[in-house]
Amino acid sequence: MWSVFGDHVEHSGILLKLGADPMAMQDGDDALSFAARLHSATHLRLLLENVRPTQVRGHIKRLVEAAAGGESRFKRIVRHGEQWKTAANETLSLLRRWHSLFPEADDFSSLLLPALLGGLSSPYGRINSDVQIGFIKAAELEPSAMSHLLRESVVSFNADLFIALLDYGVPVSAVYQGGKSLLHLCAKIPDHNLAATVFAPRLLALGITLDQRDVEDITPWMDAILERKWDLADLLIESGADPLATNKDGFNVLGLCIATINLGAVKYLLKYCKAKVRFLEESFLVNVTKKISALQLAVTLRPPRAHGMKMEVMGTFLTILANFAKEEWQLNFRSDAFLPKATALEIAAARGHVHPVKNLVKNGAHLQAGTRAVEYARASLAVATERMEKKNLERCIFIIENWDDETKETRRLADDWTNMRTIEDSHVNSSWEIVVFDYKSRKSMVKKKGPIISDLVSD
Repeated sequence: MWSVFGDHVEHSGILLKLGADPMAMQDGDDALSFAARLHSATHLRLLLENVRPTQVRGHIKRLVEAAAGGESRFKRIVRHGEQWKTAANETLSLLRRWHSLFPEADDFSSLLLPALLGGLSSPYGRINSDVQIGFIKAAELEPSAMSHLLRESVVSFNADLFIALLDYGVPVSAVYQGGKSLLHLCAKIPDHNLAATVFAPRLLALGITLDQRDVEDITPWMDAILERKWDLADLLIESGADPLATNKDGFNVLGLCIATINLGAVKYLLKYCKAKVRFLEESFLVNVTKKISALQLAVTLRPPRAHGMKMEVMGTFLTILANFAKEEWQLNFRSDAFLPKATALEIAAARGHVHPVKNLVKNGAHLQAGTRAVEYARASLAVATERMEKKNLERCIFIIENWDDETKETRRLADDWTNMRTIEDSHVNSSWEIVVFDYKSRKSMVKKKGPIISDLVSD
């Protein structure tokens, strides 16, 4: 192995005459595959000539895969000098000639294509595109057979290989797993700029279908929004993509962003997108078939325990409320999507979602739907089993019933109700009162009114 690494051909010849086995495994590798990986064609030829043909027959595939992986470009330059660009092709030609010695073997392209795919996932796959491109041209592979290689070049955002494959004539119309096209896959590229300036424009120029739908009826535009690829989304809109396309369940992209708590995408669609006017004017119903409004869908979001995601849920709801509840009919829109002829307030109250209930009541939603909302909340309370679920339903009922009761001065308590940790039937304390812990008595935390400086001084 050391003689192969140093490319000491004479030393290897002496070892072979002494009976050294080129196929002896060491650390999961042998001298043959090691020489193929180093693109040492002279050394590889010497080793192959000292192995019986019957032994080589089943190992050509493994050697081709090793050659397709190779070393990093820097190591190849150091090792081969001026011949670093041709060393890989010389190795491939050698393996191809040895493969031709076995007429009953499979076609060489059937070995090379899997090797190229495996080479992309190797440690130096992305920076060895010159090796992969050289192999493709040397083997004269059929362009239509390399559609999966083109897909991998997009997934691994290997721009050099991608451009070379397109120049080679590989078709862009193939559909892959899940019905995804190459334009769908551009939304998965981590580099936002690369996806919008290199990959997608080349595909569009070659006539790829702009609004191609996958098995879920998701278009590339929808994928770009859901993946927060704003530059790509702008490019697709400018190219004529349908911004209000719907998936197989009837939801447009705004509805999908709400359902997945994608606050950044919601803000983009309503504020920065080049088609924002259409969303503001034509997307009150995020699902026209099921008559689901954006506000109704937003109130169904259940805040998770993680504080950061709670803020995402609250931000999503408030953004929708600010844009799609400007008119009274929007605020009190009824449909059978979640409950029979229910408004957003009734849906939120039935689910015990306190924050949406409070903000909807602030906007006057309880004036028309308050009675039914309380009835739904009480019905849910009767069958609730979890403590926090019960408390939240009680909070919703308290907010709706006491918001306009100025005589009992309960408006302030209802306004503060979303911050309460506990509910006491006899007395309600504001959560904004100062909390002090008595370190001397080691008692539990208690709420005190007024300034606490004097208390601390007296202690």
